[in-house]
Amino acid sequence: MFMTPDNLVELTDRKRVSDQISWLCERGYRFEVSAAGRPKVLEEEIRARMTSSTAQKSKGCMPRLELVK
Repeated sequence: MFMTPDNLVELTDRKRVSDQISWLCERGYRFEVSAAGRPKVLEEEIRARMTSSTAQKSKGCMPRLELVK
């Protein structure tokens, strides 16, 4: 199923559709644009990206440091 418009706002922190599309493009998300001009993102795309090992290495993510005694 597709993400809802509210889910896209939550994901992108952008309310304008053009800003959501730019955000998705900049980060390499796969999506289609509907006849109404809105981005359509599969929920599976989000799950796959958020659970992959590369998601933890994305910008804004702080590395986890472990102290060794």
